[in-house]
Amino acid sequence: MSSELSFALLIGKLKQLRRRGWIRDNVPNPESDGDHMYRMAILSFFADDESLDVSRVIQLSLAHDMCEAISGDVTPFDGVSREDKFKAESSAMQTIAEMVPGVGDKFQKLWLEYESQSTAEAIFVHDLDKFDMYLQAFEYEQLHNIKLDRFFEKRHIFHTEKVQRWYDEVVSLRNSKISS
Repeated sequence: MSSELSFALLIGKLKQLRRRGWIRDNVPNPESDGDHMYRMAILSFFADDESLDVSRVIQLSLAHDMCEAISGDVTPFDGVSREDKFKAESSAMQTIAEMVPGVGDKFQKLWLEYESQSTAEAIFVHDLDKFDMYLQAFEYEQLHNIKLDRFFEKRHIFHTEKVQRWYDEVVSLRNSKISS
């Protein structure tokens, strides 16, 4: 089997990997990592700040959770230290880099850029990652008629103005639905 096909099968696992935070909150039929990464990549097209490279933002969005195809989805509630999570994900990205030389090296570098928050693009993608969680929580509340108040108990502050504006819109929309 070619390394590209092996990689495609590995990454396909992200379509089946249900996000553990939603499982913890007993959300029916929770999104997968692949679902999450897809929406982030689509939202990346709106990174229209002149200082951001939209192509790089899209690439970072697609690479940021790629390692979870191997390491799994670890949440802050799983009792895994940040250091241990980073080691597991770093090892997973090394496996990917070795699986598909060249392209895998690029994915690994993108992941490291995201993890280190070393560029404006990585900071924007980190904001997208968090924003998608709030947007998904709002959608689940509407879809399943449930309350996910813990996500909205305190106002989240984002580093990028655009994502902050999106978040504020979601909170406003949620509040108007609650009061009606």
